[in-house]
Amino acid sequence: MTAISAVRVTNLIDGMALLQDGHDGVNYTFEHGRPLVIPIEAAKHMLGFSAETGRADFHYVSIRWGWNTMEKFPKARGWFDQLLVEPVQLRQVELPPGVSEDTLDQAIQLAAASEPAISAGM
Repeated sequence: MTAISAVRVTNLIDGMALLQDGHDGVNYTFEHGRPLVIPIEAAKHMLGFSAETGRADFHYVSIRWGWNTMEKFPKARGWFDQLLVEPVQLRQVELPPGVSEDTLDQAIQLAAASEPAISAGM
């Protein structure tokens, strides 16, 4: 079994442009339709993520994000089902000679900007 290094979270929830949470002094904003890779420890803390199952926990998320109220709970399962949570394995690589972290960051930002948009129909 391959170890999970991080978790990719995509907010596909209709009508929720932003979801925000935090872990260990770092704030995370899950913009609608834009995947965000977060450390596995943050996913465990914010989503009740289990490395064994590779899934977030509905009841944990409902309580943490305040979806467990009489008003919101009937919609909570639908919202949770539109929260795409995917295990990710990251790999650390050596930078080639002549490539600085700044140059690499710029290349990554350009690549990310050219990725096709994710649709809710996925």
